[in-house]
Amino acid sequence: MKRVLALWMTLVMLSGGIFCMGLPAFAGDAAVPAALAVGEVLYHQDFEVLSDVGKSGIVRGTSSSEKSYITCTGETLELNTLDNDRLYALLPSSGAADSYTIEFEFSFSEIRKTNGYLGFILTCRGTEPTNVTALVIRADGTIDDFKEPDEALKKAVSGGETILVKIPVEKNVLHKIEMTAGGKTYTLERENVKVLDDGGMGFVMRNASADVGEIYIVNGTGYTEKSGIYAKKSYAEDEIVSEVETLMNPVETEISPETGDLTVPYAAAAAAAIAMGLFRRKKQYGRSRTLDD
Repeated sequence: MKRVLALWMTLVMLSGGIFCMGLPAFAGDAAVPAALAVGEVLYHQDFEVLSDVGKSGIVRGTSSSEKSYITCTGETLELNTLDNDRLYALLPSSGAADSYTIEFEFSFSEIRKTNGYLGFILTCRGTEPTNVTALVIRADGTIDDFKEPDEALKKAVSGGETILVKIPVEKNVLHKIEMTAGGKTYTLERENVKVLDDGGMGFVMRNASADVGEIYIVNGTGYTEKSGIYAKKSYAEDEIVSEVETLMNPVETEISPETGDLTVPYAAAAAAAIAMGLFRRKKQYGRSRTLDD
C-alpha cells in the first residue's frame, strides 16, 4: 500500500509540473516593446472610406457654435460655420511623444470674411477646449506668426485650391512648416520659435468653411516614407461584409479550448487512472495470497 501511495504522489507531482508548463508568462516577463521608428504613423484618417465621422474619434468641441457642424459624407471632413463663432473638431489622442509631424490637406469651400481662418490645434485642454495653441491659416493666404508667404501660395489658399500642410514639431518646438500647392512646396519660417505644452490636437474654424482631406500624425520628423499599420490603413472606415466573405468564413458555433487548457485535466485523469489500476491490482494480489494461504 505504501508503494501505491508513493507512486500516486509521484504522478500528482508530475501532473503539477505539466500544469505549470501550461501557465502563461507573467506580465513582468513580457518583452519590452521596441521604440517607435521615425516615420511610423500614429494616426491616419482617410475620409473617402468613412461616412460616419463619429467612428473617426473626432469630436465636436463643447464650446463650438450651435450653428456649426461637422460631416464626412463625401471624400473629406467638412467643417462648416454659419456665424461669427468658432467650430472645434478635436482629434483622438495619438500618443505622440515630443517629436512628431502633422500632415493634412485642406481647401476653403466658403469664405465669409477675409479674416476667416482654419487653424490646426497643436495643443489644447479639455473638450471645450481651453488653452488653445493653433497654427492659423487665414483665408487671404497669410499664416499667423509666420513670415509673409509667396504671392502664388496666398492666391492658391484664397482661391480654394487644395493645400498640403506639413507641421514638424521637434522636441516640442515649432519653428517652420511646409505648404504645397500646385505641385510646388513652400517652406515658411516662424517669426519666433514656439515651445508647445502637452495637450490635445484638432481643428478650429471661424468665418469660413473648409474641406479637410487625409490626416496623418507621424512619429518623428524628417522621414522619407511612412511606416506602420496606419501608413495605408485608415483609423476608421465603413464596414462592408460581402456574401462571399460570409460563405468563405462561416461563423463557428462551437468553441474549442486551446491545447494548453487541456493539458492539466488530461494529465490528472491519466494519473488517476494509472494509480487506480495499480491499487486494484494490489488488492487482487493481496486477495489471491489470502485465498492461497
